[in-house]
Amino acid sequence: QQQTGTRTNGANASAEGKLNEKLDAQHLDLDENDQSSWAKLTRLVALNVGTIFAPRTMLIMLRILKAITCVFLALTIISNLMYLMYIIFFVTNEVTAKTGGSRDIILRFYGLILLGLAIAAELDLASVMKYFLGLKSFI
Repeated sequence: QQQTGTRTNGANASAEGKLNEKLDAQHLDLDENDQSSWAKLTRLVALNVGTIFAPRTMLIMLRILKAITCVFLALTIISNLMYLMYIIFFVTNEVTAKTGGSRDIILRFYGLILLGLAIAAELDLASVMKYFLGLKSFI
């Protein structure tokens, strides 16, 4: 029984090693007989990406992209909060009216709520993903 477990673990390790070595671009969701220009372009792009990037490299790039997205969403929240604090506390009513008045302030508060939802969707929070599943594709 111990030998079987050892073989299984060895097989899993070799399968993981093969998975991370090279991306197999032969398995595309295209009909093999489809020779249209879009199908050829899809095959060409998949082949080039498969020869340049390993699956592990692509996962790392996607994680970096996710981190950059979260950072820019957080920076947008900070800039909106700074603008709102400046408009609400330091500016006279005349300047507030010229910058859009209460309408602009309300829109920025709605923007902050949507930014919070966007960060929650980007971080895959279960409570947000349950109710706003389609939001992930827009970020």
